[in-house]
This record gives sequence, structure tokens and C-alpha cells, in this order.
Amino acid sequence: MSLDFASVFPNNEVFTIDVVAEGLDPGQTVTGYNLGIYLEGGQQVAKVQNLDGSWPANYGYSEHFSLTANEEGIARHTLNVQLNENVDGNANVRLRQGSTNVITNPAVIGEAEEDNEETVTRSIQEARNLADGKSVAVEGVITTDPGLFGGQGFYVQDETAGIYVFQHDEAFRPGDKVKVEGVISTFQGLKQISDLKQIEVIGESQLPEFEAVDKIDDANQGERVTIQGEIENIVSYWNAFEFDVRNGENLTRVRVDDRTDISYEAFVSNYEEGEEVAVSGVASIFQDTYQLLVVDEDHIEKTADAGSAPIIHPISDFTTFDITGSYQIPVDVYDEDGDLAEVIIEMEDNTMEDEISIEPLDYTPGSYEITIIARDEAGHVTEEVFPVEAILSLAELEKLVELGEDQGYLDEKMEKRLLKKAMDVQTAKNEQARNGKWNALVNQIEAQSGKKIEQGYVDYWERPVEMR
Repeated sequence: MSLDFASVFPNNEVFTIDVVAEGLDPGQTVTGYNLGIYLEGGQQVAKVQNLDGSWPANYGYSEHFSLTANEEGIARHTLNVQLNENVDGNANVRLRQGSTNVITNPAVIGEAEEDNEETVTRSIQEARNLADGKSVAVEGVITTDPGLFGGQGFYVQDETAGIYVFQHDEAFRPGDKVKVEGVISTFQGLKQISDLKQIEVIGESQLPEFEAVDKIDDANQGERVTIQGEIENIVSYWNAFEFDVRNGENLTRVRVDDRTDISYEAFVSNYEEGEEVAVSGVASIFQDTYQLLVVDEDHIEKTADAGSAPIIHPISDFTTFDITGSYQIPVDVYDEDGDLAEVIIEMEDNTMEDEISIEPLDYTPGSYEITIIARDEAGHVTEEVFPVEAILSLAELEKLVELGEDQGYLDEKMEKRLLKKAMDVQTAKNEQARNGKWNALVNQIEAQSGKKIEQGYVDYWERPVEMR
């Protein structure tokens, strides 16, 4: 556990202290921490901003906070602090867990000096060459959404290079051209601008084009680049997934953070190890590992000649079917590459292969959707959905009764009774009489449902299409 803060605490402006924990398990959360700053003798002199953005009324320890480790077992929590403006000199900053002391570090309190000397604006490449602790100003275009990599930090790039900006303001977006003033620092191998004096939006700009490179190294850190190669070593973590791209002898680690909303499940359903891809993102580093950070799912593309997807032709001539009928309807799927692997048809809870197959009483009257899914050996998937209506025809009433006996819904005695009533419906002299005969038929089925007629049979007896 460590505390990261400036050498002098200003007593006339808000500043930050970072609490850093290492050696945790990936995803582990540790809780109950609070922090305070006090003078010799114990006088508390700091107010620490609450998690909801408010400030406490009195000087003292912060409210309790937690830290959650990333997949490397490292957690960082940033606190905003303001001091009693009437104190200066030596002090102590203490981190506790509950009431137990974890760390106590000496500190110095003093008034922040006015910097009347204008900071020289440098190119980002020049800024990257400065030693840590040096003040710098750069101009460039923001290339990533703030917050994708923690806090509200983002990458900024000019015509010479790119660099990470560690900051906490939500008021920025990709395409903003900004002037950034701060201090050069390095965190886990990543060169960044932190301890910001100001960020000012000075215009808007198109994002830099992705530059094709063979590998990620110091020469392209912070820049938008593209690497082509073969996928290897796909690994999923609790908050990200990673894979390697092999380009000859070069092996580049690609990282996709959950905060990008790129789904691991969607990725592995579309890509597999050994597949040729072009991957675009921001060149970065973590500790000793160069990596490519992907920020958009469209920035991962297949590059091999993947052929074309299967084409499912419409089944427009099959829009209705009688519930008492038997049907085998061919599904017409064309695959230009000749590598069609399978055709699956789904309808309600039934799954079929190659053709639509419907048997009597498979469905009750109503509207349904037929989903056809075609896959080829290259991994292309085409899916089409077609509506269809199951109907009961007046001419099929007797057949529905006979099927009811065949499938065990009723016995022969009940079959004879219902056949007579079905015939009465069919031979009725007018619409009024037919409706009356129909109601009598359905009422008898409902009355005997669960007794002499199996439950569920009545569901097939929806008013015939000719009587609607």
C-alpha cells in the first residue's frame, strides 16, 4: 500500500492524493479505508471530498472508501483534498483501515506559488522526451473517450506523437483539439501528463488516421495504429479480454477493456485463433508489455479472403398452413462459395434441419415466426425471419376430431359426438345458425376438458377462418 502525492501540499487550492494497493488478487475489493492530514499534536487540517462530490463541513478523516484491483492485482483510488488555508509547515498524511493505521507519511504544507512564467508549448514527441517531474504544455486532438482506461483520462495526439492525459474532468470528447498543461510522469511504464494545471478546448479536429505498423514499441506510443496478423492466445479476465496478433516474428498483445462495451462473447463467436485480422487502436504499454488498446468493435476486421455469406431465399408462398395438415417445405439457401455447413429452422420450440417439417396438431391456431439460420464452413452466418399463420378451416373440423382421437385427446365415444356437432357446423344453413352450432361444439369440448377430453385439446378449436 502506498500514497502518491506532490512534494508540497498547497493550502490555497484543491489537490489530489492517490492511494495505491498492489499484490491483490485480480478483481479483489478491499474496504474500510479513510485518510486524513494532521499537524504535530493531532490537529486535523484537511477536508476530503466525499464520493458523491460534496465536501464535509469539518476538517477530519475522509469517509470510508474501497479499492478494487485490476487483473494485475493493482488498485488505485484518487482523493480530492483541500486544506485549512491558515496552516503551513510540516504535517503528516495518514491512511487508516477502520481505526488501524496503515501508512503515515510526512508532508509539507505551503501556499501554491503563482507561476508567472508562461509554460513553453512543445510537440508531444518533445514532451515525451522530458524527464518525469518536468512541466509541459502540448496541443493535440483527443483520440479516445474519457474514462475508458480509468478516471476520465484520455489519449491525445498531434502530428509527432501521442500521450496519455491523466485527469478527472468529464467535459471532453474525441475530436476536441485541446491545450494541456501539466507535469510529465510515468505510471506502470506509461508516459503521461498528470498534475494538470489546465486543459483548454481550442478547436475541433478529425481524428488522426490509423498508421499501419509491424509492432508496438516506443516509437509509436500513444498513437492510433493498425497491426495485421494472426490471432493467438485469446484470454478473458473479469474486466477485459486480450489476445495476441502475430505478424512474422512480432507478437503484439491486444487488450479490450470492458468499459469499451465490446463483448467477449461476441468476439469469440466471430473470431477464432489462427484467423487473419487487422486490429486498430492506441499503442500503449503496461509495465514491460507493449499493447494495443482497442476502443471500437469496428476496429477489428477480418483480412483473409473470407468469401461470402449464404443467401436465404424468401418462402413467400408459405404464409399460412392448416393445423390438421402435414407439410415438408424445402428451404432454398444459396452459398456462392459452396461451403454451406448447415441450415437450421426454428419455429416456436421446434428445431428442424434443411426443410420446414410440420405434422398435424404440431401447432395451435395463431401467428408464428419461422427463423432460418444458415452457416458456412468459413463461419459466415445468415439469419432470416418469416411470419406464418396457423389456421383451422371449416372443411377440416371433422379431421380435427379424428386427429383428437388418434392422438389420445378423446375416446371413440366422444369422437362420435363431436363428429356430429362438427358436421352440424359445416352444414348449417346460414351464418347465424353456424355460429350457434359452433358455440355448442366448443362449449361441449370446454365442459369435458380435463374429464373425458384431455386438457389442451380445446386450444386447437379457434374459430375457422371462414367464420371470422
